[in-house]
Amino acid sequence: MEIRVLCLGNELLADDAIGVQIGRQLSALRLPNVNVVISALSGLHLFDEICGEFATLIIVDSIRTGEAELGTVHRLSLAEIGHTAGTSPHSSGLPELVAIAQALHLPMPKIHILAVEVGDCTTLGGPVSRDVESAMPAILEQVRMEIAQCTTEVEHV
Repeated sequence: MEIRVLCLGNELLADDAIGVQIGRQLSALRLPNVNVVISALSGLHLFDEICGEFATLIIVDSIRTGEAELGTVHRLSLAEIGHTAGTSPHSSGLPELVAIAQALHLPMPKIHILAVEVGDCTTLGGPVSRDVESAMPAILEQVRMEIAQCTTEVEHV
């Protein structure tokens, strides 16, 4: 069984591009049994990316809590993310997508969420901030450690 790493972000929105950059670097490593997917999609558009015949899904995205240094990687659960109060079903978040998949009895992987603390995800055309960019090697290493841990878990199942 493979591991899917879903790297979310938008290259046009400053620090939100960090997921895309992580995804590119992971893809270049060509890790065995790891499928890297890079996406700027959100809401129900991610349905096909989170459901499937893979054992583990690692989601890498940006987050802005304002409570940690830029570049800090948070390990989160679905419960910690909470539900999205969107204006339409298209604004559904990950917990809502998982609930729909479970209600439809679709195959669901074990989900791990890694969220990188960022500062600016709204400046159109802005670069990734210097603090987030300088944390990139450490962020990538934490993602690789998560993949290694998940690989070990999958091998023991």
